[in-house]
Amino acid sequence: GSSTVALDGSRFRNFTETGLRYQSNIGGVAVNAFGIYANSGHVNVSPAVAGSQFDGLSYGDMGLTFSYAGFTVGGHATTGRYNGVNALAPKGGVGGNAWLVGAQYNNGPLVFGASWFDYSSQGSPLTVGIAQRREQGLAVGGTYVLAPGLSLIASYLYGTRHQGDFDFVTGKGAQTNNNTRAQAFVLGTVVKW
Repeated sequence: GSSTVALDGSRFRNFTETGLRYQSNIGGVAVNAFGIYANSGHVNVSPAVAGSQFDGLSYGDMGLTFSYAGFTVGGHATTGRYNGVNALAPKGGVGGNAWLVGAQYNNGPLVFGASWFDYSSQGSPLTVGIAQRREQGLAVGGTYVLAPGLSLIASYLYGTRHQGDFDFVTGKGAQTNNNTRAQAFVLGTVVKW
């Protein structure tokens, strides 16, 4: 539960998740929902040094979809004390808030859809009280089944990331390299047997 190594402060301990799931059909509309609460402790670092103090995890994760006549729409949200991908939030820093909305259409061999996400978090522990991280992105894609076990896919992804006073190249506080952008276009074939 305690350590003298500064990096150990970002480790969680005694992680638990408790959740519920709901599935039903209401007048021909398929409804799927879930909710999870995640909680943990954290390793204490003594003596405390800059960037070594964190809070335990404490967040809710939930989602909801509705499907009817080949169309599916839904969303997903995660909010509370966390940072990055299931990482501890630095003491004094902001918590995480992420949401995603999307829609999909399925008609026989053709499936296509799109989604948008937005994620705000503390990001780097070096910027507590100075700046937070903001990430956003779009995904659009489709699949066409040519034959059982053989599908064509096309996908486009676009994402941005910004954090003031943090250099994504060096991993240090700075006024440069505060923005990143990623794009990908994929054409491919999927073979299953």
